[in-house]
Amino acid sequence: MSIIRHRWTSFSAGILMSMIGTLLLTPTPLRAQGFADADTPTIQVSERESLGKYITDGHGRTLYFFPRDSRNASKCQGFCVNTFRPYTIDEDARPSGGAGVVGARMGTLTRDNGDIQITYAGHPLYYFAGDISAGSIAGNGIIAFGDTWSALAPGGSAAVATKSSADTDEQEGKATKQALIDGSENPFAGDKEAAAEGKEIYLSVGCYGCHGRSGGGGMGPDLIEKHWRYGDSDADLFKSISQGRPNGMPPWDAHLDENEIWKIITYLRSIAKY
Repeated sequence: MSIIRHRWTSFSAGILMSMIGTLLLTPTPLRAQGFADADTPTIQVSERESLGKYITDGHGRTLYFFPRDSRNASKCQGFCVNTFRPYTIDEDARPSGGAGVVGARMGTLTRDNGDIQITYAGHPLYYFAGDISAGSIAGNGIIAFGDTWSALAPGGSAAVATKSSADTDEQEGKATKQALIDGSENPFAGDKEAAAEGKEIYLSVGCYGCHGRSGGGGMGPDLIEKHWRYGDSDADLFKSISQGRPNGMPPWDAHLDENEIWKIITYLRSIAKY
């Protein structure tokens, strides 16, 4: 994760995304073969209120497309594949679709290194390295490598939520929750045991990949100085972690509960130099 401050740049965001892929997950493309159930489709359709219908692999992991790609040709090469990993298949295999997937839109292309990448509606498909579990859509809207990455709708365009009363209720609920957070204090402030637990969480989810094992920074900014770009209160840090920030910082509220985030903040306070 990254708590973005005054020194953050769009270039740094690109480097951060590459570091996440390099250090948290192997850059080896995920393959469609090897499902426990032979009937599991290569591509299926999922749906959520915040995104509408979008395609995933057979295990519910979100698949993205890169607008810079030309039809049936990938421009995500080199460093790019450490962050957005091509969804590939064995040479003798064929992609299959679940309900809602248009079979005629499924295809493959041969990448520069010879891997066979799955395509849909002419778009080469990718995973985002920051999606640490099925159902995560942390890569949607990420600006990296010269364009905005998006989840792909079954129709072949960027997935977009349909505005509804349910959407409105959800947004109002999030706003209410955040208002409570903005006015609250860290319940674990000064708690040494919570700080130790926060360190374990910090290491287990891979924050050290960009910020160093002791928070001193690396490819990403250090976390032990003051003067944060988006504010330095505990509530500000909570918002940065839970909701993310522009230019590369994905939200983590789908992966960490409130107490885990507060404990990470408690750990950061315990190692701060100010």
